[in-house]
Amino acid sequence: MGKLTPLEWEELDRDRRIFDGVAAWYPSQYNLSHGGTPEVVSACMTTANLFRVLGVPMAYGTSWKEGTHRDRNPVVVLNHEFWKRRFAGDVSMVGKTLPLDFSSYEVVGVAGPGFDFPGKMQVFRAAYLGSAQNWDVRSLSVVARLRPGVPMELAAEQLNAFAARMEQHYPKTNQGVRFQIRTLRDAYVGDVRPYLLLTLALVGLVLLIACANVVNLLLSRGLARRREVAVRVALGASRGTIARQMLWEAVVLGIVGGLAGLGLAYWWTGWIGQWLRMELPPWMAVEVDLRVLLFALVVSLAAGIVAGLAPAVAFSHVDLSATMREASRGSSVGHSSRRLRAALVTAELGLSVLLLVFAGLLVKSFWRLQQTDTGFVRNSALTFRTDPPWARYNKVEQTARFYRLAEERLREIPGVTAVAANHSMPLATNQNYGKPSIVVEGQSVDEQQRNPFVNVQIVSTGYFEVMGIPIREGRGFGVDDRLGTTPVAVISRPLAGRLFGDVSPVGRRVQLPGLLSALNETNLSWTLIVGVAEGVRSERLTAAPSLDIYFSNQQQFAGDTFFVLRTPQEPAGLGPAVSRALQQVDPDQPVFDMQPLAQRIDDSVWQHRMASALTLCFGVLALFLSAIGTYGVLSYLVSQRRREIGIRQALGLEPASVWWLVIREGFVLAGWGMAGGLIAAWVAARFLESILYGVAGHDPLVFSLAIVVTLAVAFAACAVPAWRASRVNPVEALRAE
Repeated sequence: MGKLTPLEWEELDRDRRIFDGVAAWYPSQYNLSHGGTPEVVSACMTTANLFRVLGVPMAYGTSWKEGTHRDRNPVVVLNHEFWKRRFAGDVSMVGKTLPLDFSSYEVVGVAGPGFDFPGKMQVFRAAYLGSAQNWDVRSLSVVARLRPGVPMELAAEQLNAFAARMEQHYPKTNQGVRFQIRTLRDAYVGDVRPYLLLTLALVGLVLLIACANVVNLLLSRGLARRREVAVRVALGASRGTIARQMLWEAVVLGIVGGLAGLGLAYWWTGWIGQWLRMELPPWMAVEVDLRVLLFALVVSLAAGIVAGLAPAVAFSHVDLSATMREASRGSSVGHSSRRLRAALVTAELGLSVLLLVFAGLLVKSFWRLQQTDTGFVRNSALTFRTDPPWARYNKVEQTARFYRLAEERLREIPGVTAVAANHSMPLATNQNYGKPSIVVEGQSVDEQQRNPFVNVQIVSTGYFEVMGIPIREGRGFGVDDRLGTTPVAVISRPLAGRLFGDVSPVGRRVQLPGLLSALNETNLSWTLIVGVAEGVRSERLTAAPSLDIYFSNQQQFAGDTFFVLRTPQEPAGLGPAVSRALQQVDPDQPVFDMQPLAQRIDDSVWQHRMASALTLCFGVLALFLSAIGTYGVLSYLVSQRRREIGIRQALGLEPASVWWLVIREGFVLAGWGMAGGLIAAWVAARFLESILYGVAGHDPLVFSLAIVVTLAVAFAACAVPAWRASRVNPVEALRAE
């Protein structure tokens, strides 16, 4: 399920007809200063029942008691791997305290090995939700365990009924709100499933092409061994013995190839991340383990059997007399063998065209994504995060001063032209305060119920100028917008249209119930809208511009925050200077999550990037294998037709005509292969449309390029055998016969 309010979570957890337990959580982090250089540790702020709901045992100690989240309890559970790395597996850590954000937290337990839910979490702490009576902010992700015997379908029905009850009782915040239920596995891989299936299909297609090449190789080798097979049969060898030997040879070839492939895979996983230039999600580990080993061996064995069946059957039924006569006058290629090999090459080329079309569509889709207007300037910028510890920065004046001084020091770095800060950088993973509701002064109750939940961004003065976000109406934040002055806000144009239509929002006042009072620790007050900024894609690159509201970090509390530095030089090279600048402001403040802004945006669509890169790689590999297959078939046919070519040349056929004869035969194979591949691609493209962006599944440019590339490769594969055929000496060819 998606984000819930604390009260919605409590209502669900109380109703035990559907779920055996519902745990809520949200991500955070702490500054750890337990000896050595301070570091940032990722934290999962969770309700007390998380470990029970997920069935996670404690390696040492215990988890917290039920209901711990109702009070501010300074207790934590450590991730097992983090405990081993940071504390050398010291069991005595249980019961000791850790200095997190300059406050002491008691370690009450160490979770069992392998548990880092929801991903790369190092510390678990019971979140403080108070009485949980909050309907105004959707900030909690939840995970639930179904009661035994309750199917997903029934749970979905009950959840819809729950949503209807909430809408009836709390129309102000739950009007039109519905919940979706899905398995935990789908929650992890749901968005990635189409790409994983696509990758599996690509691997299968390349494997088929490789098998076709091996079959061609074994057929060629078998033709050369026809006389040997005939002699063995004449000496009493059974046809079953011959078939088993050839099949066994193919299986051995497949297993050896599989082991070699495993070696390459083990080496390749070391730099796949650098090749794709992206950070994969925590659950997606690229490694060669026992499961991969067994799968590769099974596939290699199956591929060897499939590749060896045709040669084994073909050459276990050899005609003894015909074979001996062929040996006495020079072998010739039978029509059935030629047709089989031509069909294999045609299939290879067809599959290559299919892969090239897929690659073209995905590469063009990713290119379109990269060209998408984000609403801000993405290039020449470095981003990083800081998280001032709560013990020393728990008031607005403290955080405001920290960001003000930090920006001053960062501007002094050579090569930095501008600096800004935002607690919730667009297309980043942290949405610190969830999505609060919004109320416009003067709205009726019915109008308030139709208001959306909004995306809060707390930014520094000059943020819009640094990010290149145009102010369409009014103004941005200035130096006079500080504590003690009228609270002001800037809203995005999409939010302005949603709330005010065509009427100017400048000068109107809004409230964010349940959020601002917690941020500035004063009574809920009205905030004056002073400007309208162009919309930006804050949440997803593939989604429409977000409903954003901006506040000044000189008027509102902001904890975990992104900085963005504009620089004409390579952004990644500024890392050491950035750390030194922040240490001048606060020596105990670590810098983390440092990344160029453009790279951060690319990582937000890593599925598209991975799919386009892998598909292009597989497409090129498939085309290369098909070219080898075409070259091998034509070369063998030329060698078998030397006598025919010699006779034709002796009768007056020009070398150029011989060259064209072979080229034409290769192009006939390529033509049939391309026709089949294009038809298959046309049919299969509709399955790709769900993961394409800005590209039609039947894009004519992509299909045209696939044809041109395939023809060019086919010509290159045919050219060498054709040249060799045109160089045949008629006298030598006839003398050899």
